[in-house]
This record gives sequence, C-alpha cells and structure tokens, in this order.
Amino acid sequence: MLAGLLFVAACNNQSENKTEPQDSTVVAADTANADTMEVTEVTFATLTDSAALALSGKVVKIKGTVDHVCKHGGKRMVVVGTNPDERIRVEAGDHPPFDADLSGADVEVTGTLHTEKIDSTYLADWENELKQKAEEGVQETGKKHIEGAHVEGEEHEGDHEDAENIEQQLQQIQKLRQMIANNGKGYIVSKYMELIEYRKIN
Repeated sequence: MLAGLLFVAACNNQSENKTEPQDSTVVAADTANADTMEVTEVTFATLTDSAALALSGKVVKIKGTVDHVCKHGGKRMVVVGTNPDERIRVEAGDHPPFDADLSGADVEVTGTLHTEKIDSTYLADWENELKQKAEEGVQETGKKHIEGAHVEGEEHEGDHEDAENIEQQLQQIQKLRQMIANNGKGYIVSKYMELIEYRKIN
C-alpha cells in the first residue's frame, strides 16, 4: 500500500510542448557517462525497503508496466509490477515529458534511486509544521512530497511549487502512522527514481 499513497502529481499543462515520440528511448543528459555507469538491475520483488535503502543514490534498472502518467505535465509516471501494490514513481526531471500514451505500456527504466525513511519522529515533525502553518493561516505548504501517502485511486494535481491542503496532509499523516503500526518495522520507506533513460519493451 505504501507506494499507492501520497502521489502528489506536480502537473503543469505542458503536453503541447512534448516533442519526444512515445516509443523512443530517453537518453541520459550526461551521455558520455551513460554507457559506463554502474547499473544494478532490480525487480519489484527484490526492491524491498531494506534493499532500497542500501541502493539509495545508486543507479538501478527495473521493468514494469506504466500505470499512470501525470495528466497535465507528463513529468512523472508510476510504474507497477505484477502486483499492483508494487510500484515506483519515476521523475522525468530535465528530460522531455512522458507521453500520456505510455499508460499500459511495458517499460524498462534506468534511473537514480532515492529513498526517505519515514518514522514516528518524521511524522511528528511534519505534523507540527502543518499545525504551525494552520495557526498562521497558511492553507498550503510545499514541504512534503512523499510517494506513499496518497490513497489509491485519488489524484492530487497542482503546480510543482504548490502542495496539498493542510487538512489533507494531516489525514495522510494518520494513514502513514497506521501503516507504520501495522508493518511491525517502526518505519516505512518512500522511494522514487530520477530518470536517466527508459524504453518501451512492447
């Protein structure tokens, strides 16, 4: 469930600017090093929380099916494994937006893995910040962007510098607390990939 929670899509309506064909490979910005970098091939089954933490900051390659592409900007997509609860967010960064037609396609994605360990202290700090902002009359905050606190089936879209309503984020904190209580580890791991390249494989 973690990867199905808090997909805050930073979506600007940029689809008319897309020039990259949907079946192309997006080449790394640093093409001189793209072929020589060390890449660890992983699967959704092997990319456990502990494995992801160990690989954080390293380049990984994973295969899956595109479940979702950000509707208004195409700068993010979600790739899932055989189990739809096994998923990871992929950020296009400086690359061209992902084509909306990628939804449903099988892809191989190479990128830098990023993780964040979320525990009770993390959530308490986040909650205190939100409550302070609420007292100050601030209704939105750009503080958090966690792959893991978005309820499956919902989609939160807005400008990249905007964020969710404070009340929504407080509700997400409670969901995350419940997940931590249920998994017996005392924490959950948010993970996403910063794109280097991808290709369609079907």
